[in-house]
Amino acid sequence: MTFSFIRDSLTLSTIIPLFPLLLSQGIATRRKVPRIGEAQGPSMGTISGHGQPIRLTMIGESTVAGVCAKTYETSLAAQTAVFLNQSTQRPVEWCAIGKNGIRAKGVRELLLPKLHEKPDFIFIGLGVNDVTHFSTRQAWCTHLSGIFQDLHLGFGGIPIFMSGLPPMEQFPALPQPLRWYLGERAKIYDQLTQQLCQNFFHVTYLPLPKFEMAAFFCVDKFHPSELGYQEWGRFVATAVLNSELLSNRPALSV
Repeated sequence: MTFSFIRDSLTLSTIIPLFPLLLSQGIATRRKVPRIGEAQGPSMGTISGHGQPIRLTMIGESTVAGVCAKTYETSLAAQTAVFLNQSTQRPVEWCAIGKNGIRAKGVRELLLPKLHEKPDFIFIGLGVNDVTHFSTRQAWCTHLSGIFQDLHLGFGGIPIFMSGLPPMEQFPALPQPLRWYLGERAKIYDQLTQQLCQNFFHVTYLPLPKFEMAAFFCVDKFHPSELGYQEWGRFVATAVLNSELLSNRPALSV
């Protein structure tokens, strides 16, 4: 597996002088940011419609687990299902398999075994915890490619939409220079993710759009708000509708 050159501003000469400050800011931020639980209620549901159901499964970290959403009905998976239903008038069966704080290794070992029925497509939201918990780049690539391979072995060439990493340099909860540092790490891991997806024919890299960041975050200034999940869900649904997966639908603009 080969990767093209990735510009890396995080050299040792840059990081070592900042390390004590970054460490203290990381500890302080962890204590300061409110601890908000995962969404409440059933993590799956069905929206009625006409015709063949669209079956959607999301797997990943806190954004899939609906952190900052009151219930799963206002989480990313359900909001994606709402827009799919509104655009196609077809029934949509959605399922969210997420865990707050999980990394790629944990997704492969703990969450993939919970996926028993084959959906029409899978969305993966992952990477922030690997950035903040200093997973190595090799570990990230190894475990993410393992997730793709396991899904392919278990469900054939099922379409997978892999979310890009968010712009962590814009997270209000993070002080400077920690915000800059994690933002640079996220950019590197996002580039690795994009290149890795190109090695799997059934995986589509889905970069995050430019949201209105002030309204995107919830009270912890780290996770999406319910409005943020709604806008993100609209974007994911649009990407699915514009793919060959639902080729009978007209293309929509993002």
